[in-house]
Amino acid sequence: MKLKLFLFVAILIAAVSCKTQDDESVFSLSAPELEISDVTDSSFKVTWKAIEGAEEYQYEFDGKTGAVAETELTFSELEAGATYTLKVKAVSAETESEWAESSVTLNPKEEVKFNLQVNIDGYDLYVQTSPTDKDFKYYMEPVPESMFLEAGSDPAVLIGKMMATYEQFYGSASAAYNNIVMSGDKNLKYDISKYLEKKYYVVIAGIDENLKLTGEAEYAEVEVEFPISDNQFEVTMIELIQNRIVFKVTPSNADQYAIILQDTKTVEALSETQLRSFLTNLVNEKNIMSGETMMIYDKNIVPSHDFSILVFGWDKSFTTEIFRKDIRTPDPEEVDELTFELTADVKGPTTAICKIVPSNEKASYFYDVASVKDWTEKYQSDPKVYIEKMAAQNNWAVSKYLNLFGSVGTQQYTYGKSYLSPGGDFILFAIGFQNKDGEIKYLEPQQITFSTPAE
Repeated sequence: MKLKLFLFVAILIAAVSCKTQDDESVFSLSAPELEISDVTDSSFKVTWKAIEGAEEYQYEFDGKTGAVAETELTFSELEAGATYTLKVKAVSAETESEWAESSVTLNPKEEVKFNLQVNIDGYDLYVQTSPTDKDFKYYMEPVPESMFLEAGSDPAVLIGKMMATYEQFYGSASAAYNNIVMSGDKNLKYDISKYLEKKYYVVIAGIDENLKLTGEAEYAEVEVEFPISDNQFEVTMIELIQNRIVFKVTPSNADQYAIILQDTKTVEALSETQLRSFLTNLVNEKNIMSGETMMIYDKNIVPSHDFSILVFGWDKSFTTEIFRKDIRTPDPEEVDELTFELTADVKGPTTAICKIVPSNEKASYFYDVASVKDWTEKYQSDPKVYIEKMAAQNNWAVSKYLNLFGSVGTQQYTYGKSYLSPGGDFILFAIGFQNKDGEIKYLEPQQITFSTPAE
């Protein structure tokens, strides 16, 4: 009986002893001692000493697993300021260690400082920037105060609008990025003579390949001192008819100024800043004045049209605000009969000066020249067919075509080789019309024939 009990206890002890040895063999390798270093706002490094008997080191990080033979790991492109946990264990073919675990909190994102400096010298704006990260990609541009205010004084909104404009201009975000992106120190000069603004703002922000902002937008402002005039203007209409505009401009002093007549729709489609830039391109020695001036416009003036008279001080740039007076030419007079005096003064094989004098200077009509061959074969000797075919070529309604190319008053036009050929016969025709809400009523046409000499 004692022998059986002894054997049972011996077997039980052996079983317990084997189980303990198996449990110890599971973790017979030492766990790595992790050391965190090189912590930035987007990366860190972890190292450990080699574990005797280990063939590789397995790790778990940010929901991912992996294995390395080396005793270090580097993780990058991480979220600034975030806390991450890393687990590493030593592994061999027979056994492994317990997991070693360590946590790290990355540095908060350090915003790049651009260190903007802005200076004005006359009409030149100098901008210097020295970003703290020389590899950082960014864009900057100076804008007048009016544009800054249009964006709600928010530089991020303004730069976003700029990026959308550049993407449209270059055809894609990548193409725009390649053309406008900046990096490193910059020392640039901008010509601001197109604008009259008391303040300018230089806006700057980091951008990526998709033209998205990569950080906080900054700006610097500077006040400018342009030659400013206190000149004021009075515009007095002298004559306003269907094809002629005459007015007088009386300034309050002798300072120089500019006068421009422009289509009202064009003016209203532009912001104040865009209008200044647009007008700058139109100023020339012919429309710069001083003292009281009479202006006569009789070219490209059509009935039933809105025009804007724009007057502003000018000395290499704007010296006053823009004075604007809107006017509208009268509708053409409706007549039941309109006759013409037609002449063609042939000057050579491909040149003729054609003059059309209507019996009523305020009635609408259409005129043009065609070869006799086209006139008879293509247009059936009928001005109405000519007008319909020309309108159809542009996919326009006849009323739109006549609004654009109809005339009033005496007209004189020099036809050249695009219309005339040597030794040819041609028709000069004119036909009166009435345009009532797109419904066209034609009057009796007239025509004359002329010929060009052979070369």
